[in-house]
Amino acid sequence: MKFTFSLVSITEIKEKSQMFTVYGFFETRWKDEYLQWNSSDYGGVKNITTYQNNVWRPEISALNTMIRLNLIGDPALPVIINNDGTVRWFAGEHFSVLCKLHIKYYPFDKQECSLIVGVWGYGVEDITFGTLDDKVMFEFYEPHVEWEVMDTLLTIDNWGDTPLLRVNFFLRRMPDFTVLTFLVPIILLSFLNLSVFITPVGEGKIGFSMTVYLTFAVFLGSLSSRLPPNSHETSILTVYLTALAVLCTCIVLISAIQTRVYIRYKDRPIPSSLRFLAKRHSWFCLSCCRRKDKYLLNENSVTSEDSNTIKADGKDSDFDNLKITWDDVMNGLDSRLFWLFISVVVTLTSSCFLTLFLSSQNTFKYF
Repeated sequence: MKFTFSLVSITEIKEKSQMFTVYGFFETRWKDEYLQWNSSDYGGVKNITTYQNNVWRPEISALNTMIRLNLIGDPALPVIINNDGTVRWFAGEHFSVLCKLHIKYYPFDKQECSLIVGVWGYGVEDITFGTLDDKVMFEFYEPHVEWEVMDTLLTIDNWGDTPLLRVNFFLRRMPDFTVLTFLVPIILLSFLNLSVFITPVGEGKIGFSMTVYLTFAVFLGSLSSRLPPNSHETSILTVYLTALAVLCTCIVLISAIQTRVYIRYKDRPIPSSLRFLAKRHSWFCLSCCRRKDKYLLNENSVTSEDSNTIKADGKDSDFDNLKITWDDVMNGLDSRLFWLFISVVVTLTSSCFLTLFLSSQNTFKYF
């Protein structure tokens, strides 16, 4: 008994339930010596067509189905019988089978799903399985909008005394839609979140950081609803989003502490241990500068000669003589935090997407 499989469409792949649904039909051929005749005795008739229930046929079904276990075929389906006893039977159906999905590299993942077909009531001594072609036929196939069929393979196997036919599909997800609607907004949000360090203290700093944090939570929930609850293999994208959520939490806490300290101590002297934060640290000059119009010299502690020295060389040793405010301290802290967090975000983002990109360039993992 020999098989071939023609694929019509991939109906869906459900990551949550790990169900792979395809529509296609088998062409099955076998030889029945009781159905042979001499065509010259019957007016040159070389083949006839009848219903499948009028002849013997194998009782086959999909063994790894996720729905009701039914026999493949329908009483209304015809079979074609040649005068040499060869019987050709075409049986099509929707097959919903279990497919263990590997989600580590989502949405640049590649999957292997198999349709396993077996025969009931017969062993390997009674029926021998074979293939007419070791590849799936694509004459009637309509491409799927998300999944690309990279390769197929038909193999023969045994389950104890039962012969099996495996129809293997090697699939690759096309990530364009997910990248544009999911990944790009996440990357933009991760950098937008850093603008909280450009916002002055007391100007909606906490509210802005909380808004971005809640947005990340929505994206993380959306991703969790797509992927199966798998503790053995975690998606790299899930780890990336979780890391960004942790960074958002840190930013919210830092903003809250900054606001608390600023409101409580803004009218008090600045401790000497915090004065270094007011030094200019970045190109956008959030901290104090040594320009004359930016700072005023403390006349009680700085002489005219000291003032000329500061203007001339601006050494760090003279920085303590400058009059600074809590605004300068907070701006200097924001400057340092901005560069710290942007380096972390860039490192996380580049590591995550470089790993995903390289995985998409590799040969199929499960061949």
